[in-house]
Amino acid sequence: FMSPTPDEAVEFLMTPIVHNIPWVLKRYCCTTLTKDLTTEPFTCSRITGLYDNKGDGDCGPVSCKFLEMHTHGMDYADMSPLTDEVVSRIRKVYAMDTYAAFVEWEDEY
Repeated sequence: FMSPTPDEAVEFLMTPIVHNIPWVLKRYCCTTLTKDLTTEPFTCSRITGLYDNKGDGDCGPVSCKFLEMHTHGMDYADMSPLTDEVVSRIRKVYAMDTYAAFVEWEDEY
């Protein structure tokens, strides 16, 4: 929700997260994956021109999709075509994946 949230508020809210994530990764992830990871705080920057969720406030699926795309080496230009329609489909896919992972799995036991 870019427009009503000033940069200072985002920095205030993100500071504990960017400081703690390296420590959480070092503590809970496999040491072979984190052996070269320092505990220096991560950085955070706001990117304009990307999808701005102005709907129901459920930013989780959109955030996950941005992280997934970033992980696959996609650039911001690749991320900018997201629309409300695409995000609606993403939410449905995540809902079905979650159901399959947790509800159906539980039924097997």
